[in-house]
Amino acid sequence: MNSYLRFAARAIFVAGSFIVGSNANAQMKVGDKPYSINKASVLELESDRQGLLLPRVQLGMLTAVPLNAAPDGMIVIVESLTKQDQVLYLRKNAAWVKLATLDESALNWNRAGNAVNDAIDFIGSTNAAAVIVKTNNAEAMRVASDGKVGIGNAAPTEKLDVTGNTKVSGSVTANSLDIANNVNLHNVAASTTLVEVLVIDQATGAVNRRTMSAAAFNTVVSTFNGSSAADQTLVAGSAGTDLNVATNTTTGEHIINIPTAGTGITRGLLSLADWEKLDASQKQIVAGVFSTTADAKGLSIGGTDQNEIILHAADATNPGGVSTATQAFGGDKNFAANVTVGTATTGNSTLNVEGSMATAIKSVNTSGYLLTDKDNTILANATASSLIINLPPAAVGRMYTIKKIGTGGIDKEVTVTPNGTALIEGGANFVIYNDWTFITIQSDGTNWYIIRK
Repeated sequence: MNSYLRFAARAIFVAGSFIVGSNANAQMKVGDKPYSINKASVLELESDRQGLLLPRVQLGMLTAVPLNAAPDGMIVIVESLTKQDQVLYLRKNAAWVKLATLDESALNWNRAGNAVNDAIDFIGSTNAAAVIVKTNNAEAMRVASDGKVGIGNAAPTEKLDVTGNTKVSGSVTANSLDIANNVNLHNVAASTTLVEVLVIDQATGAVNRRTMSAAAFNTVVSTFNGSSAADQTLVAGSAGTDLNVATNTTTGEHIINIPTAGTGITRGLLSLADWEKLDASQKQIVAGVFSTTADAKGLSIGGTDQNEIILHAADATNPGGVSTATQAFGGDKNFAANVTVGTATTGNSTLNVEGSMATAIKSVNTSGYLLTDKDNTILANATASSLIINLPPAAVGRMYTIKKIGTGGIDKEVTVTPNGTALIEGGANFVIYNDWTFITIQSDGTNWYIIRK
């Protein structure tokens, strides 16, 4: 009996093995409707009450034999020791990859929109990296790690840094605005009541607001010569005897009167006839020939056309020029530099005389003669009697020569007496006793001194 049962069991096992082996290369369907198989599937499961239960392993088993060398495409469920937190893993590229859980997939952004919590949800980076938006695989916008936004600019330096043209259709509100190039304003609203205008500081380029008078938009000229009319006109006239402006304050007409010069006219314009007379009488003034004849004015106008200025030679009583002829001059003359006489060579002293020199000489035989600034040499003839020669007041540098002549001898002396308190050689006077004896004296402005005898 037992042998029979063992044989029957072996027969059933072998038969089952043949059945399994015969279906190994065929499709398999498990569950409902086994007669209906999708030809694209190798294994098909169908049930309206049951599901596929995959093998469950712990996380450490993925790195242990045999799962550590499982072929790509294998799927398992990894669960915790407490049979919780089951996660689906897929073998891919010789490594186990966790497929997203329902919680993780819910964190992904949906292209059709998302229900977000703005307190915790955001798009961006959690490290110091820029967030870049591209179109057609080219960067269109960048949010830098410091929060600056660049459009067309990969290195923004301001909160918003746009490279390229920008069009704003709505209003723009800004605390301050810096514009490097031109500003074009389009579709600016018109106003007939506003009085605020923009002015530019030429030094800094800053734009400031300024309030203008409402009259400035309606009447360009507030008042002109007393007229505040909206229209101001200028009219030429010739009324009156002087230049004048006559204004009609009601009409704004200003008549500029320029009378023509004539009798009774204080100021005005010359007529063409007057100008032609002046033009015809115009003469060119030229220098005439020097005249050696003295003239009371020193200059005269003469010549054929009375257009020559003639310079006359000076003489003792009339002004004029210096001629090369014999000539006398009147009045005191001072020379600041050296004076040379008798040669054209420049002298080396204050006074240079090339040749003989003559000075005044006078013979005196009367006592009490007073020397003057016209004297130089005095011949005192004491033949008949003694003589007194009186000196003038002392003058700096003045010189006189006094010589006793005649046959008076020592009994008829010549006494030279200074003026006032002046002394001569330290004394009140100086006496010349011997005939044909002389003294040359010179003053320092206070006293007299003998410099030669």
